[in-house]
Amino acid sequence: MFSGSVIMTITYGYDAAPENDPFVSKLVGLGEIVVEVVTTERAALLSAFPFLAYIPSWLPGGIYKQRAGESRTLARQVLDDPVDYVKQSIITDSARQSLVRDLLLGRIRKGAVENHDEIIKEVGAAAFFAGGETFLCLQLPYTQKSRSKLKKK
Repeated sequence: MFSGSVIMTITYGYDAAPENDPFVSKLVGLGEIVVEVVTTERAALLSAFPFLAYIPSWLPGGIYKQRAGESRTLARQVLDDPVDYVKQSIITDSARQSLVRDLLLGRIRKGAVENHDEIIKEVGAAAFFAGGETFLCLQLPYTQKSRSKLKKK
């Protein structure tokens, strides 16, 4: 959790809660979906039988499509929500020094880039994912162990 908290402070000026933080928990949820859906077995099946990519999500074996939709939604929230938090903090004049705050306040020329806000979201998310990936690498083995224990019960 520490790496997620540090990266949130540097990137967004946000102090992550020690437990059940909304931003960090979305990143963890996204990581869990990716680990669950993106498997070598599934990739091999889709490579061998490309038509499987077109089966509806309600058919047996199509659950990965539902999970893909969930991951798209979570990925969008991981991009948007922290930047929206910083924007709201700027409006209320409570924004702390951070990478995204500096970018939003125009430390780079706004007219120089066409999709300024989207690029800021992507820069922030890249830093967030880098720190979050370290956290996930440490956390996922424990998550997988606890799932296997639950399945045994």
